[in-house]
Amino acid sequence: LDKALARQIEKPVNRFHAGPSNPQRATAPCPGVRLIMICKRCKSATAIISLPSHNTGFCENCFRDFFSAQVARGIETGKLFTHEDRILVAVSGGKDSLTLLTLLAALREYVPYSYDLTAITIDMGLGGMDFSPVAELCARLNVPYLVKKTEIGPIIFDYRKEKNPCSMCAKMRRGALNDLMREQGYNKIAL
Repeated sequence: LDKALARQIEKPVNRFHAGPSNPQRATAPCPGVRLIMICKRCKSATAIISLPSHNTGFCENCFRDFFSAQVARGIETGKLFTHEDRILVAVSGGKDSLTLLTLLAALREYVPYSYDLTAITIDMGLGGMDFSPVAELCARLNVPYLVKKTEIGPIIFDYRKEKNPCSMCAKMRRGALNDLMREQGYNKIAL
């Protein structure tokens, strides 16, 4: 029994292909034992990312390819932009906007056309902000980077003394983005 258990643990199991007819259903042979999944695409590496919605798992490299292909397909299907578009990516410095920027920059390798991509950060005039890490990332990605200086912070907090500034701040930042789009000739914005 111990030898059979050892063979079962060492054997890679792709649990996402296990079905009612498959005796290797995703149940561990004993509590505390973790089954090893194999990548559905390359079928050789250990899967580190599980996508139950797609009934699959991927290694790191295959997931990058899969994710980029899914995004490219979504852009084409939704006709979000074409090679003629000039895209302005609003970057706050947070993980969401930096991921979007990185993905759109990397996607240029996967699509059969090139597109103009520029990153922008709205400086709200509050002081103490350091945008150099974002500028370094943009340089590594070969994406031009702009910082638009505004007085949004002082207007909201000093002049208007807003108690709940979020809505007003969002509208003013969006207005600054729209102004820059018109000035620079961009026709799409990615938020």
